[in-house]
Amino acid sequence: MTKKTYKNAKKASKAAQVLGSATYVLGGQTESTAGGIVGLGGAVADGVLGNGYNVEMKFKCM
Repeated sequence: MTKKTYKNAKKASKAAQVLGSATYVLGGQTESTAGGIVGLGGAVADGVLGNGYNVEMKFKCM
């Protein structure tokens, strides 16, 4: 996955969490159910994407 794709996916997952939470709290019964599902989906996607990547460099002095 490219860095740009990763960043876009992270933004989308965070947006889904926020939107889902707001809909869950402020919506009626049907909207609350949908909001909970969207928020949970965003949380799952965020968890799957993880914290990005690490670069490890090792140097050897000669």
